[in-house]
Amino acid sequence: MAAITVVTKFLDKDTVLIRAYVYSLTGTLTDPTGVTIDIYDPDGTLKVDGGATTNTDTGIYDYYYHKGASAAAMDAGRWRGIVWIVDGVADDAVTSHGTFSFEVGATS
Repeated sequence: MAAITVVTKFLDKDTVLIRAYVYSLTGTLTDPTGVTIDIYDPDGTLKVDGGATTNTDTGIYDYYYHKGASAAAMDAGRWRGIVWIVDGVADDAVTSHGTFSFEVGATS
């Protein structure tokens, strides 16, 4: 059986929505202590460091990346990122993460 690869492609001026779903060990959506995001351009340069997400519903966190709002164009290619989830505080905090990627094509 072949693996299925999903590539989401955006144009330079699009807004990219990254949506993270956070599940408990029992498989239900849950709200952790914090959810942040890092985004890297195709060259590996960190563009967003610990960006704050918006909690839109239980266990659902959104981040909108809109580089097209500035004068500089988004670099074409595969962007990648990490969603960081922290649950608990101080010595009891547990950190986990998930990765994602998206493709940016040139505008024409």
